[in-house]
Amino acid sequence: MMYLPDAFLDDVPTEFRWNEGDEIIPIILSKDMLDLYNFGFAMGKNGQLPQITPATVGLVTLGIKLTGAKNEKKMKARIVGFSERYATILVPQNFMKWANQFLSDSKPKKPSRVVLKLNNANAPEVAQYIEKNKYQINKDRLLASQTADIVLKVMSAVAILGSFFVVLALVVFLMSMRLILAEAKNEIQLLLEIGYSPTKLFRFLIQYFGLNVLIVVILSTIGVYFAYIFIQNYLENTGLNLHKNLKVEVLIAAFLLCIATLSLQAFWLQRWINKTT
Repeated sequence: MMYLPDAFLDDVPTEFRWNEGDEIIPIILSKDMLDLYNFGFAMGKNGQLPQITPATVGLVTLGIKLTGAKNEKKMKARIVGFSERYATILVPQNFMKWANQFLSDSKPKKPSRVVLKLNNANAPEVAQYIEKNKYQINKDRLLASQTADIVLKVMSAVAILGSFFVVLALVVFLMSMRLILAEAKNEIQLLLEIGYSPTKLFRFLIQYFGLNVLIVVILSTIGVYFAYIFIQNYLENTGLNLHKNLKVEVLIAAFLLCIATLSLQAFWLQRWINKTT
């Protein structure tokens, strides 16, 4: 049982909090322990034992006995999350400090584990540092970290390429709008000559093109959402977990892109109408 600062945890559940006097200790358990039970112990009993989901584990209250040099105490615990990074049992920092004061004889002890947060796990200095200090590490997890770093770089490149395509699509859209207006130039001039005001014409055109933009943004957001659900279900079947819903940042980005497109349309339409009149 150990604790880590929240900065070292991938996803901190809101229930992972403890104050002195609380009877239930929130615990983050290693995902390997759950997998070991589901795919090892449960399946090894010829299917007589059920496999357990993370949501089911969170409903169970566990009884634990804390024993130390000074005191002992019985308490309850509940699993509020799982960690794929740390093969241990994690508890809140407040609880660990209280338990050390309540149970321990307060004699200082040497640390048994070290957590390293690296900017580049592929750097040769990392392997040299680990070998020099004779640390034991999980090489599979280090390899996974290196793979994740490569994937992150690939995704960054994809994001840059995606941004380029977004800008290109915006340019194509504006060129298409310009082509439509060029084909209807005579009709628009006729409307202006028979008494239509430039302001009224501007409002009609911005509503027409703006409606098209809104429809495209809404359909694209819906398409991205269902694609995300499909990918999420696929990854869950392979043992990987994603956030259940789209992040707020994605929706904000779609909204800002819509506003930017409409603003650019309005600016260009206003200039075009002024030149036409």
